[in-house]
Amino acid sequence: MGMDRARIAAVALLLLALLAGIWWLLQDDRPAGPARNHLAEEAAPPAQRPARPDPTPQPGPQPERQPTVDAQPQPKAQPEAEQQPGPALHRPDYGHALRRGGSRVEFSLHDAGGEPVPAHLCEAALWRKLGEYWLREDCELAFRTNLLRCFGMGENGVPPAGLEPGDYELDLHSHRYGGLRHRFSVGSSESRQERLTLPNWTRVICFQFVHADGTPVLWLRSPPTVNTISPRPIPIDHPGAPMIAFRRPPTEEPVVAGSGGSGSERFTQNIRRRPETELYPTDAGRYYVRVFAGAECTVRFALGAIWGREEYAVTSNFTDPAWEETVVTLNTVADFADRVASMRKRDADPPGGKLIIEADAHNELPQPPEPVDPATAPMRQGEGRFVLDVTANFEARVHFSFEGRQASGAFASAGGGRWYLATAPGVDRWFRVTDDLLYASAWEKVPTMSVGMVVTESRHFHAEVIDVHCGGLSPTLQAFAHTVDFDLGLVGDMFSDDKRAPRSSHPRIKVPEGGTNWVKLTMHQRDGATTGQIRLGPESLTGVAAGATLTTRAHLRGVARGSQHDESSRNGEIAEVGGPMVSTLLTLDGAWQKHEGDIATLLRGGTIQPHFDRAFCLRTVGDGGEGLPWVQGLVIEHGQDDTASQVRAVLARRRLEIKPESPSAYAVQLQQAVQEPTETRLRALLGDTVFEAFETDAQRLWFARNGAWYDVARPVRTDDHGYVATQDLTLEPGKVYVLYLWSRSRDASFPDARIVFEAGPGVTDLGVIRLPSYR
Repeated sequence: MGMDRARIAAVALLLLALLAGIWWLLQDDRPAGPARNHLAEEAAPPAQRPARPDPTPQPGPQPERQPTVDAQPQPKAQPEAEQQPGPALHRPDYGHALRRGGSRVEFSLHDAGGEPVPAHLCEAALWRKLGEYWLREDCELAFRTNLLRCFGMGENGVPPAGLEPGDYELDLHSHRYGGLRHRFSVGSSESRQERLTLPNWTRVICFQFVHADGTPVLWLRSPPTVNTISPRPIPIDHPGAPMIAFRRPPTEEPVVAGSGGSGSERFTQNIRRRPETELYPTDAGRYYVRVFAGAECTVRFALGAIWGREEYAVTSNFTDPAWEETVVTLNTVADFADRVASMRKRDADPPGGKLIIEADAHNELPQPPEPVDPATAPMRQGEGRFVLDVTANFEARVHFSFEGRQASGAFASAGGGRWYLATAPGVDRWFRVTDDLLYASAWEKVPTMSVGMVVTESRHFHAEVIDVHCGGLSPTLQAFAHTVDFDLGLVGDMFSDDKRAPRSSHPRIKVPEGGTNWVKLTMHQRDGATTGQIRLGPESLTGVAAGATLTTRAHLRGVARGSQHDESSRNGEIAEVGGPMVSTLLTLDGAWQKHEGDIATLLRGGTIQPHFDRAFCLRTVGDGGEGLPWVQGLVIEHGQDDTASQVRAVLARRRLEIKPESPSAYAVQLQQAVQEPTETRLRALLGDTVFEAFETDAQRLWFARNGAWYDVARPVRTDDHGYVATQDLTLEPGKVYVLYLWSRSRDASFPDARIVFEAGPGVTDLGVIRLPSYR
C-alpha cells in the first residue's frame, strides 16, 4: 500500500512539472521559433559556459598559438602558478581553400544543323547558384576564337580568376539562332570545353516569280527584307541574398532613403531600298533568300502597281522542305516589258541574290587586319622610313626623341619585333628600346635618309632580370590580391638629367615628402603565385641623383565585386543578357616604405617586395571549398563579449527595442547615464520594462548604447569570392576580439560562427573560415 502511494505521488510530481513547462513555453513574451541555436552555450554566464572546440579543421599539426601571420617574438612562459587562463584563440588555416576555385569552361556554339554560330551574333549572361540565391558572374564571347568563355571575373587586361566550385546557369540568346538555358557544374581547378547547340539554323530558300502565263519575272523593285523573331527563354528570377537587418544604435539619426519586357527578340535584315525607277534583276525569275529556320521569319518583297500588288510577304518557320523553291505568280500589267524597259536597272552579278548560296557575309567571323610590311608598304610623299628589327629577352618598346628628349608616339609596331618610323630629311631624331618600366638602352640617332628611302637595321638587347615576389604579404592577402600594383618612388631629386629618364606609361602618383613616382610594376596572379620582374639595362639608373632615396608602396586589388545584399542586386530579367557588368573591386592601399642605401644594390638584392602593414583579412568557404559571398560579420572586444552574450540571452526570450523620438536628446541622456549609472537615470533612459528585463547595469548600458546585443561599429563583409580584406577596422595590437559571422542565417539574433582572435601589430590574418554552404 505504501509503495502504491509513493508511485502515485511520483506520477503527480511529474505531471505538475510537465504542466509548469507547458505554461512557461506558452508565455507571450517568448519569441516565435527556437529559443536557442548552436551558439546558445555562449550566452551562458562565464562560469557555466562549456569549452568550445576550435571549429576550423586543421590540415596536419598546428602550432599551439598563431593568431596573426606577422612573425613576433613570443613572451617567455610564466611559471605554472603564475599563468592566467585565457580564451582559446582561433588558429588560422592557410591551406588550399585559401585560394579561388580557378575553374574554366568554354563552349563552342553551333546551330541546329551542326554549323558554327558566330559568337558576335550572340549575347550571354552567367549566373552562379548558391542554394536559393544567385550571383551574376562574368562570361565572354570571344569573337576571334568563336567561343563562349566562362573563365570567371576579371578586370581589363588581367587574366580572369576562374569560377568557384558549384552550380551555374548560362542564358544564351541570338536574334537569329534563338536562345537556350544551360546548367552546368564545376569543381576546383577544372578546365574543359563543351558544345552548345542553338535551336535555329541558317537556310537558303528560293522564290520563283512568274507572270500569269508562267514566264519568269526578270525584274523586281527591290531585294527582300527578312524579319526574324527569336523567342527568349522564359525569364526566371535571380534573387541575391537579402541584407541582414542589423539594428543601428539608437543615437543615430534615421536615414531617409530615396525612391528608387522580355519574351522575344526581333532581327531585321534591312536592305536599303532604291528609288522605284531602279530595278533588281532576278536569276531567270528566281530570287534567293537566307532565313533562320526554326524562328518565326517574315520575308517581304516590296513591289508596285506594274507587278499587280504592292508587296509579297510570307511568314513561316521555314523548316518544311517545300520551301526549297516556292513559285509566286504575279499578275503583272500587260505592258510590263515596255514599262520596265524605261526604268533604270541595277547591275547585279550574280543576279537574284544568288551570291548568298556560296557566302553569308552577315555570318562571317571578324578577320584580323592584314599585317603591315614596313619594308614594302606605301609611304607618304616627302618621307622616308626607318625600320628597326628588335630581339630581346623582354617585351620591347621603341621610343623616339627630338634632341635626346623623349617624345610620345611616332614609332609604330608591325608585329614580330618590327618597328618603323616615318621621317623627313633634315630632321634629327633619336631612338632607344625600353620595357616601359626601368629598362632603357642608350639613345641612338636615326639614320639619315632621302625621300622614299627605306633603311632597315637590327638590334639585340639583353636585360638584367630581377624577380619580385610577394612573400611580404600575409597568406590571405597573397590569395586575395589578384593584382598587385607595386609603386617605386624616389624621395629627393629624381634625375639629374631629365632627358635620360625612362618614362612609364602608367599615370603618375603622389610620393610622400615631395618625392616623385619612378615606376609602377603591375603583377597578376598566375598559377597560384603573384610575381613580377624588374629589368635593368645600361641606362636604367643613369642620371639618378646620388642623394635620392628609394620608397615603395603596395596597392592590392581583388577581382570580385563586393557582394550585393539589397534588392538592387536582383536581376530576374533575361533582358539583361549581354548587358555590361559594373564591378566595384575591393582595394587596399599600403603605406610608403623607405629603403635606405644604394638604389642599384637594393634592387639587385631581391629584397624589395610588396609589403602590407595594416589590414584585417580572412576567407569564408563552404562545404566544397567554394568562396561564400553575402557573409556579414561584426567584431567586438572580447572584454565586452560576456555582456553582449548575456544581453543576447535576454533578447532570445524578450522582444525589446529602443526607438527614441530624438536620437540627439537620447545621446545626451546616454552620456549622463554612462557617467553616473543610477537607477533613476537608467529607468528614464530605457523605461521600466527594458530596465527590469536586465539584471546588471552593464547589460543595461550595453543595450542602451547599441539597441541590440551586438555592436555595429566594426562591420565586415565578404566579396563575391568569400574574401574579407579591409583597413577600416580599428584593432589594438595584442588585444583579443570576437568575430561573429552570418552566412546561411539571415537573422541577426542567430550568427553562424563565433571566432576569438588576437589582433596583430600589422596584418591580422584569420585564414580560412569554414561555414555551411548555401542550400
